[in-house]
Amino acid sequence: NYGTILSSPDGYQWTVEYVPSSVSNAVLLGIGGGANLFLTVGSRGTVLYGTNTFLWNLETSPTTNDLEGVLYNGTNYFLCGGNGTILTSPSGTGNWTKRATGTTAFLTSLTQFPGGTIAAGDRGTILASTSPSSWALQPTPTTNWLSQVAYVGGYLVAVGENGTILTSTDGHAWTSQNSGVNVWLNSIDYLDGTWFVAGNNGIVLGSQTLSDWVQFPTLTSQSLYGLAHQQDQLIAVGAGGVILRSLLVQPSTPVNIANYSVASGDAVFLFTGRLDQQFFLQSSTDLIHWNQGPLLDFSDDSGTLLYIQPQTNSPTAVFY
Repeated sequence: NYGTILSSPDGYQWTVEYVPSSVSNAVLLGIGGGANLFLTVGSRGTVLYGTNTFLWNLETSPTTNDLEGVLYNGTNYFLCGGNGTILTSPSGTGNWTKRATGTTAFLTSLTQFPGGTIAAGDRGTILASTSPSSWALQPTPTTNWLSQVAYVGGYLVAVGENGTILTSTDGHAWTSQNSGVNVWLNSIDYLDGTWFVAGNNGIVLGSQTLSDWVQFPTLTSQSLYGLAHQQDQLIAVGAGGVILRSLLVQPSTPVNIANYSVASGDAVFLFTGRLDQQFFLQSSTDLIHWNQGPLLDFSDDSGTLLYIQPQTNSPTAVFY
């Protein structure tokens, strides 16, 4: 909302990026592009471009329809949006060509897979293409709005309204999967052998088979609209400025006790590790019987954690 773009190197520290004042009343709905050019699109045909994430420039809009989907396939840039709009450009900075789609449905998402390009949107609409100029409607088992389609983990996956999850291997035949929920599902990602879906009411689902889905507890009931990952860190973003982080694969590097002291009878530890790395502090007085302390984690990107452990009866010696 309000033309907001945030960027972060680690999912913890976020920077509000500069956008032209003329788009401060726009809602930015999609972002994408390649290594050398980013595109952000939104309401009333807003298109911004940038060669880095720190400075965005307003492009003359090729349409007045709302735009949401952005894709770069290595050769062409694609945009999609309201009234069945699909636009293509070889440069991403002008020279946009409107393509015939055969639909007036709002198209919300685009993805590339080995068999071509897929667009998805309202009324269960799915389009398939093997060239920028030719798009064909595909039969689908739903009329629910599809929020996102993505090629992840070797499969095409589309998610949307009423808990809809569709899967396909070729973009033509689509299978409906039972998500176990009836809320709007908005985004899909794949990491470490698991497909993740985020949606309304703070819903996050996961599956290792695409057919059996489980719900993960989250810290919010706000609607989640986007998922992204960097290495083994999964990020979910949503309404009210909510940003959630989850380190799905714990680092192989150990947590270290960098410093230890006793203050006022309490044990004071300084741990070093990685952002969001979790661990237990175990203690023993004889190296045989161990007591497990609380689950701790590094909640900021300093790589350090100060922890105070109250001690009522201080033993002669303790191993940690």
